[in-house]
Amino acid sequence: MLSRAFPVNTKKPSYIALDIDGTLLSQNNQFDIEDMYRLVKFASISNLKIILATGRSIEETENLKEILDILDVQAIVTNCGMELYCRNVSKFEFETGYHNQLNSRVEEFDRDTIFSTLKQIGTIYPQEEEHQFPLKISFYTSDADLKYNQQLINEYRKEISGIDFLFTYNQAEKGFHYLDVQPHFATKLSGIAYYLNKNDSTLDDVIYFGDNGNDVPCFRKIALSAIIKTHLTNMHSYYSDVPWESIESVNSVGAGDILKTLERILA
Repeated sequence: MLSRAFPVNTKKPSYIALDIDGTLLSQNNQFDIEDMYRLVKFASISNLKIILATGRSIEETENLKEILDILDVQAIVTNCGMELYCRNVSKFEFETGYHNQLNSRVEEFDRDTIFSTLKQIGTIYPQEEEHQFPLKISFYTSDADLKYNQQLINEYRKEISGIDFLFTYNQAEKGFHYLDVQPHFATKLSGIAYYLNKNDSTLDDVIYFGDNGNDVPCFRKIALSAIIKTHLTNMHSYYSDVPWESIESVNSVGAGDILKTLERILA
């Protein structure tokens, strides 16, 4: 039966959706190949298909070919939901999204940089066609400056009518964060939901594993969700509206502990 942490009316999932960095893989793409094969075996026995949902681009994700092949990944949601790629035999083909558009990382975090960068969104959307919409913009900031920098972004946001930004806080190395800004309608959740709908399934058919701010839309809406335990305290402080008490925790990064969590909640 399903873990008591989950709603009693939740049905057994048909899909596992996995974040990559900080969830499936540790720093420097480290992983235990035996744990990967054990996870695949369990997924196969349990009739679970695997989806990846990542902040990486498709090029960065396809560099993990060994992992993609071991896991027999069926679909990849890339750039935090801006693109969806589906498996076609041995390769992944673009399915839908905002393909090959702007994806910026900004490391100089001052008022002028914020305003000029966000103006790219203000001048492109919503006047232009949807396919012209830029991808996410990642501001790299120290933890000490994080809240002040968000205030600067919100100040500019008020000056643009009709724009709805989605902010996510994503922990980088110790002491630093990415503050990602992207359109509210394109998230990992929307990419997963699109793929599931295409395959006559719903969010009730998936269990989601993540660790960071760009996973929050999934934590909010997917009843079967699990977060890497080491990130839980930090996420509590930024996302108080998430029902953390109903979300399972995974002891550490990697396929081994993901498998243990799956075995526990699907027992």
